[in-house]
Amino acid sequence: MKNPDTDGALVADIEIDEVGPGDAGFMLRGRGSDGQQYQLHVHLDIPVDRRTWTVVAELLSQSEVRIWRSSPTPIRGGSRRRRNAVG
Repeated sequence: MKNPDTDGALVADIEIDEVGPGDAGFMLRGRGSDGQQYQLHVHLDIPVDRRTWTVVAELLSQSEVRIWRSSPTPIRGGSRRRRNAVG
């Protein structure tokens, strides 16, 4: 699927199932259209009071996240090389 605004390709289309507290932000979890489980960490550089956090978390829990990649080259799973890997 192509993004109509760019030449990029859709990486993940995720329906958010759960929003929890993250390190200075939110942790979103959900299942993608590919059936896989995804986790997205959203870090905020500003402090958010508890009431605001609760409202934003409720909005996010009713959301979907679409992640687009600018390069049309497909991402190959497991192709990342670990730093300092032997072999």
